[in-house]
Amino acid sequence: MSEESLQNKRTICFTGLKRKERYTKLLILAVLTALTVMMCLTSCAGGAEEDTGAERIPILAYHKIVPAGTEFESSLLIAEDTFEEQMKYLHDEGYTTLTPDELCEWYDGKEFPEKSVMITFDDGYYGTYYLAYPIIKKYDQAATVFCIGHHIDEKTAEWDSNASEDHYIGADVIEKMREEYPRFRFESHTFDMHRKIDNEHPADIFTYDQMVEDIKKNEEYGFTYLAYPWGDHNETFEKALADNGYKMAFNYRPYYYATRSDNRYAVNRIKISGKMGMKKFKKIVSGKSKDHINPDV
Repeated sequence: MSEESLQNKRTICFTGLKRKERYTKLLILAVLTALTVMMCLTSCAGGAEEDTGAERIPILAYHKIVPAGTEFESSLLIAEDTFEEQMKYLHDEGYTTLTPDELCEWYDGKEFPEKSVMITFDDGYYGTYYLAYPIIKKYDQAATVFCIGHHIDEKTAEWDSNASEDHYIGADVIEKMREEYPRFRFESHTFDMHRKIDNEHPADIFTYDQMVEDIKKNEEYGFTYLAYPWGDHNETFEKALADNGYKMAFNYRPYYYATRSDNRYAVNRIKISGKMGMKKFKKIVSGKSKDHINPDV
């Protein structure tokens, strides 16, 4: 074979190898591209499946926050450090905390993330402002305090960790917070129905007119949401609220998740016991607890 023929053969072989190499590279690139697209589609589909929006929302009901290290028996009390551990968990795990107005929007069909909760406090104890509020603000959360109008003085008492009697948030703090941190909301726990009359709850014995009279005594504070004392309510109470501009009202017990099928004037909440461990708390806020929740277990 001549040198020229040998060179031509080498050139043909080399060209064939280069084409084969290019073909192999293109094939590998095509396979990698297809895999990438499939992974993206799977990821997008998985993301949509993971967060299709909240179908039920845990509305957490707290009462009295006390300093860390305080000894207490009542499950209505919760230590400051325990409360902060819970709020930090919500923050770190990416939970959205809702205002009452946002909850109303959810009822109207607006979507909020699956990991949504609402934080509420009953009675308006001044520890909610002095102890809970700094934690709420630290983790950039929303919270709602349901105040008893009869206990709202013009000025909030100075903090005293050794005080033997209960103190409550005053009108000065309500006004200040509406300017300083609007997502720390104040609403109604009635004006003076959080008491017993001849061993009866007012909700069980008041007429429509008596309920309206109580509601109107809180008008100066601009409340439009209410938490029923002890969770006690009836159709008369619901009508009195609706007729006087209230958008929504909240139960205290039994303890169920809130759903869009709820009566807006009987929205479910879940008591957060001061004796509750983090394992139970995580289960509740994740929505993995049973529909009816015993907070003291």
